[in-house]
Amino acid sequence: MTLKERIDLLNRKCGIKTYMELLVKIHKKMNSEDPYMMAEKDKSNFTQMLQENRPLKKEYYIPLEQIYNVTMDYILNGEGAPNVNYRN
Repeated sequence: MTLKERIDLLNRKCGIKTYMELLVKIHKKMNSEDPYMMAEKDKSNFTQMLQENRPLKKEYYIPLEQIYNVTMDYILNGEGAPNVNYRN
């Protein structure tokens, strides 16, 4: 399973409908001054990350773990329990 497939699966389980919605949540967790503007700026980079043309930003690791309530090991490698217990 690719990174994009795992992110899509986690998004479905958490009720996140778009990557933009996910990016806004990530930037809110990062306490960005304007999460909507930052999400808009990161949109094309995030697409490249999902296609594995670029590495996933390390700054996203903790917010993604918190949003999905899974380990980064599962997000990146598909290892560990994929049980999602959404608690945003």
